Amino acid sequence: MKKQDQAALLRACRGELAVFESVVPKQLLAEIKGKLDAAHGATPDHKQFFNSAKDILHTLREIPKFKELESESVRLASDWVDNTLQAKAAMGPWFGLRVGSVAEHANSHCRHYDSHVLTFVILLQSADDNERAGDLIAYTKPRGLPGRVGNLFTKSLQWTERHLPLPMRTARTQRHLKQGLCTRVKGKPGSVFIFNGFLMQHCNLDVLNGERRSLIVHYLDPGLSMGLSALNRFRRDFAPPTDPARPVEPIAGMDAT
Repeated sequence: MKKQDQAALLRACRGELAVFESVVPKQLLAEIKGKLDAAHGATPDHKQFFNSAKDILHTLREIPKFKELESESVRLASDWVDNTLQAKAAMGPWFGLRVGSVAEHANSHCRHYDSHVLTFVILLQSADDNERAGDLIAYTKPRGLPGRVGNLFTKSLQWTERHLPLPMRTARTQRHLKQGLCTRVKGKPGSVFIFNGFLMQHCNLDVLNGERRSLIVHYLDPGLSMGLSALNRFRRDFAPPTDPARPVEPIAGMDAT
């Protein structure tokens, strides 16, 4: 791995955002899109579409660059958990497809911290509009390490905010952007965003036209959310882990069956 890439991953462990562009080739993105389009229309509830997440993750692991990023990120994040949190974390991964569209704004402008230490966002498809395309909003100042109670309190407040009307959530995002508290990240399809979601607050803009698709992969749950992370994973139908032990590199056998 290049020194600058490893340095970016180390900064990501401390709460910054690492962006790696053009990790997924255009031809592979087109193949994934074709399979997802077919799966989306296969059933009215789109279950086949969302159940495609694991297959996509396996496909991405055939890309040497992605496999290297995943392996090194998990290693560094695991060290961060051991040395900083000093906690035993369930490894995962937990994964799912996230879709942003004009018809679905429930997850737009919903600021939150993840229950997991390491988060991958792989942008598979961009929305059409240049200004409102569901872009990632990354808050620039990482939070300090919270205790179990403090973490639960913060997550409860954030959960309350996500039920506010969209215009109110949007106005707060725009205000924070003007104040320089956060930055808008316009990624291109094929880009991979890596960050410590436990430290970096983030959200997504709403979508005006088209559809934004991304694969979300979480690793390393230190168990500081008092069961909320497990509840959310169940709600989102994420794949539960079968082996919470720290894996041996290269990352193989991490997926639940």
